[in-house]
Amino acid sequence: MNTPNRPRDIDQSTRPRPATDIPGQAPLMRAPDEAPLTPVPEERRIFAFMGEVRRVGRWLVPRTFRVRAFLGEVKVDLRENLIPEGFTFDARAYGSRVTLI
Repeated sequence: MNTPNRPRDIDQSTRPRPATDIPGQAPLMRAPDEAPLTPVPEERRIFAFMGEVRRVGRWLVPRTFRVRAFLGEVKVDLRENLIPEGFTFDARAYGSRVTLI
């Protein structure tokens, strides 16, 4: 899609930047399809309160992933993702269900 108002390199601005462009980001990982190196997030959190939260498909898995559920359900599917070195999955469920696939 190339329109007069849209620059040709718009897709370049949304792609992950090479490690040389990101100062101070040491931990890096490479996606299976040989995409550019991407920094690994240190921590992400999910909180479900009387509802459902799902994390499926391809996404960047953090080094520490915390899940909290209160009277809810959380489903985390890691099958399509790279797991970083030192990965920690911290889950706490109160009257809830947490599923890790």
